[in-house]
Amino acid sequence: MEFLLLLGLFPAAIFGAIAVRTFGLWGIVLAMFLIGIVFGHPFFHVSVITLDRLILALVVGGTAFFRLYGRYNGERWDLSDLLVALWIAWVTFNTFTHDFKVDGYSPASQWLFFYIIPVLMYVVGRYLRPNPQEIKWMMMAFAGLGVYLSLTAACECFGVHGIVFPRFIVNPAIQEFYGRGRGPLLNPSGNGILITLGFICSLILAKDFQYWNRLLLIAVVGVYALGIYSTLTRCVWLGGMGCLAMFAWIYLPTRIKWTGAIFGLMIAACLAPVVLPHINRFKRDKNVSVEDMAESAKLRPMLAVIGWEIIKDYPLRGVGMGHYLEYSVDYAQNRNIDLPLDLADKYVQHNIILSILIDHGAIGLVLFLMMVGKWCHTSWQIWTYRLAPREAKYIVLIAAGFGIGYIANGMFQDVLIIPIVGSLLFFQAGLLRGIKANLAGQHKLLIENNAFSNTQVTPPQLVLQP
Repeated sequence: MEFLLLLGLFPAAIFGAIAVRTFGLWGIVLAMFLIGIVFGHPFFHVSVITLDRLILALVVGGTAFFRLYGRYNGERWDLSDLLVALWIAWVTFNTFTHDFKVDGYSPASQWLFFYIIPVLMYVVGRYLRPNPQEIKWMMMAFAGLGVYLSLTAACECFGVHGIVFPRFIVNPAIQEFYGRGRGPLLNPSGNGILITLGFICSLILAKDFQYWNRLLLIAVVGVYALGIYSTLTRCVWLGGMGCLAMFAWIYLPTRIKWTGAIFGLMIAACLAPVVLPHINRFKRDKNVSVEDMAESAKLRPMLAVIGWEIIKDYPLRGVGMGHYLEYSVDYAQNRNIDLPLDLADKYVQHNIILSILIDHGAIGLVLFLMMVGKWCHTSWQIWTYRLAPREAKYIVLIAAGFGIGYIANGMFQDVLIIPIVGSLLFFQAGLLRGIKANLAGQHKLLIENNAFSNTQVTPPQLVLQP
């Protein structure tokens, strides 16, 4: 099999060169994400090789080629680059100074797929300079993906399996999450984050239509509401509502949004006593009863207790990536805690903060929070920059909508272990960093050319090539 793969490298390289020449690196990156989501590891793999990882090699190679031969200009590192470098350096050091060979090199594999590949996508995004048309292509691609994922999730949830594609999504042999909208990632939380990404892109596109925009907005909200509901996952519902609330708060007139906020709070207060008693007791997976669903909600406090006990003993460095389950069994036997912790000892952590603390300690968590905080600061700088073009602010909105979905799910699931979601997060961070650098360079150029006046300033435009 390895020999056949080697034989295929030469024609693949030729095809890759033609694809980069025809569609540009931006188009190849979008294709990688779409193929990686829909036709990922469950659809096709040979060992660790999947379709999107083959395209990733082309993307990284193309970025390096353009950088070496001058199409992409080098830039001095800023704080965002430094924090990403420190984060991945600490993760690497902490992983390989613990036992990385355990369970068939599982920690090393997690390091590569959950951390290194997303950081590579940050580097790729850092160098890309999409023009307005390419940004529109991206929004259309993710909007189309979101509609597909929403309709597929609805078909999964309501048992219309005959039109679901790819077929592995509704394979009953894969029992985990079977019966709800798990999508091609086979994970309803990961699917929900991607649907949220498509949701914000669709809202932006619908907003810009000159005719029938209200009808489009209603249709968009309806399709995505169906998809978000069909995941039957509460954190996905929170992410979808947060994304819609953010969009409405930004674009609705002040009077309408304050009126909507007040009435929304009143309706929520009235419905809460009715809904909350049932929020943990509804059937989701086909092979899991309502009682089992209620019991699963009780596991999260136990997981938090086990995690906290581990953190107290290993505060700075954690226990190392891939070692949590080794320790959780021992800590679940703590009889000084009046909880049946042994019921939760076989589950991974369901909170991204606790997961990072346990795996990489306080040092890793501080670096992660500083890195994400810098990304938020960069987004705010672009959003408040009065000369930033509309498309640059759209990138900020897309990243914010995706971030809301990521955080809402990350508080109840360890979304770090979904590789394509992590790659999208870091890619958007790299895009924001590159856009900020591009706008700063144009701002400096305007000053040098005395382009500012007391009347009107023409906003700088994003460029494809740095």
